[in-house]
Amino acid sequence: MTKLGMPDLRSSSNDQWNQMAWRWDCDRPPLRPSQLDVVHYQNEIDVLADYRSINTAAILGFIREFRGLAWPTGTRVICFEDSLDMIERVGCGRREEALRWHSTDPAVALGSVQIVLCDGGLHQHGFPDGQERLVAQLARMLAPGGRAVFRLFLPPDPCPSPYEVLDRLEDGAIANMSELKLALGHAMTTQAAQGVSVNAIWHRLHERIGFEKREQFFDLLGWPRCEYEVIDLYRDSPVQHHFASLEEVLTMFCGKTMEGVFRLVRVSAVSRDEPLPCWHLTVERK
Repeated sequence: MTKLGMPDLRSSSNDQWNQMAWRWDCDRPPLRPSQLDVVHYQNEIDVLADYRSINTAAILGFIREFRGLAWPTGTRVICFEDSLDMIERVGCGRREEALRWHSTDPAVALGSVQIVLCDGGLHQHGFPDGQERLVAQLARMLAPGGRAVFRLFLPPDPCPSPYEVLDRLEDGAIANMSELKLALGHAMTTQAAQGVSVNAIWHRLHERIGFEKREQFFDLLGWPRCEYEVIDLYRDSPVQHHFASLEEVLTMFCGKTMEGVFRLVRVSAVSRDEPLPCWHLTVERK
């Protein structure tokens, strides 16, 4: 029986995620899934389970919000994670087993997985090569009729400039640091292939507000220290984020390279009323 291991999704950001595990409770949606997002994941599981058995499910990246998901009886749930601290401190729940992404050991049998969940992880890969490798890996691990469910951080169209984002911040129109990090990341992205350095996001913010005045600035906005200090994980980090457009994402899954491999099931915004609506994509292995 041929098996495969998952690619190294977070190796360059391993230290950042180890630190994030200790500050998990300080982060908020949209970078963490909202309750509406979790309901959407549960609906996707339930819809698939209505017409086929889910023997094996895979979660790419440990997300605490997934602990409450209800799986069909007997489902084996595998969580792939590179950060040991995320495995030990955050975790997905009691029913899951942890496999490290960068491991070269065989992990999952080809065509053995019925559903894959990935919450906001696509942009952590280089574009297009890294993201295309992940799509190809999903094609190998999913059984025919199996589904992959992603939450995507798609740049808005039109996308505001970094100056406009920071103007909104000063006006009190940005709710939290999670929203700010994502909005600045989108605004500072010129091309998905080039990406945006999270270190550059940290510097752009502090060029505007001044590091020495940061505490006073965020106190006036009413943001807790724990929340705004999370941005310091970006400082001097080598991590790049690559935010692809919806058209670019759909081309990776359903374009010429993967023609005949996946079909689009649905793509939708969970809540269009949010300042930065996050999109859900579901594709099915043919």
